[in-house]
Amino acid sequence: LHCKLSNIPFQYLGISIGENPRRCTTWQPIIRKFSKKLSSWRARTLSIAGRVCLINVVLTSLPLYFMSFYRMLRLVVKQLTKLQRNFLWGAKKDEAKMAWVSWNKITMPKEEGGLGIKRLDLFNDALLAKWRMLLWWQDIMLASRGENNNNWFMDAVTWKIGDGKRTRFWEWELDGDGIFTVKSAYKKFTFVVWRIKIPPKVQIFTWRLFLNALPTKDQLMNRNVAVHIDQRLCPFCNEEPETIQHVFFTCTYVDKVWKKWIQLMRSPTPLCHNAFSNFSAPPSIISSKVQTERWWVLWVAMCWCTWKMRNQCVF
Repeated sequence: LHCKLSNIPFQYLGISIGENPRRCTTWQPIIRKFSKKLSSWRARTLSIAGRVCLINVVLTSLPLYFMSFYRMLRLVVKQLTKLQRNFLWGAKKDEAKMAWVSWNKITMPKEEGGLGIKRLDLFNDALLAKWRMLLWWQDIMLASRGENNNNWFMDAVTWKIGDGKRTRFWEWELDGDGIFTVKSAYKKFTFVVWRIKIPPKVQIFTWRLFLNALPTKDQLMNRNVAVHIDQRLCPFCNEEPETIQHVFFTCTYVDKVWKKWIQLMRSPTPLCHNAFSNFSAPPSIISSKVQTERWWVLWVAMCWCTWKMRNQCVF
């Protein structure tokens, strides 16, 4: 059979057999894989959208097999999350970068204001839940009698009687088919996609615009970045302090462009000088869903071009 004798611990299908998953040393191979991947990517020029894609598709999948069997230690979660966060904001090995949005916000669903990056601890819970469905039937029986039911898993489980002539079986409420999947378990914590049909890097830009998380002069000063007094004004008009509201909407030069655009649309409704109101309340002349979606795309394009021009003036 060509079988080899080995001592515990040993590797089997990529999993350490006999290792204690409650020790950080057991998770060191995963941490090393994270660091190795990041080292190969740092030399490349990637947008934030590209980094988000790599985090979701590659980095999150690296510990997938381990997370399917073992509960990840909090210390390991913190280490891996730190690696993800530093990579997202472009930090190098010996260089810190400013995080413009909190990690808790970033890991929220996109429709709730985040980037949809999976939280490793919650993803770990979703992966381990399948074992509870398969093996921990006694907990389910206790919960059906009102015992031991203080957890999210039991809230998501129901049971079906059928016609009374066959054995009762459990159904998973979070999925329409009543079948447990890791995907449906993760949706308990986070979900959804962005709607605007624009390039991912422009989506990220718009997301940061709404969160007031672009590196305008006022935001840099709020984060204790030294900005010379002569450089705090708007690069377009050179009259008012540079804020997100000013550089995108109230600057006299930018305001002329917005008004010209509204004039070309033949809309009698003036635009609000606020990002959320401006974006979510299109001119009254727009009535259909298709027109509204076009308005969103054009609005984002206007802000994107304004920001590109601003950067050309500054740099």
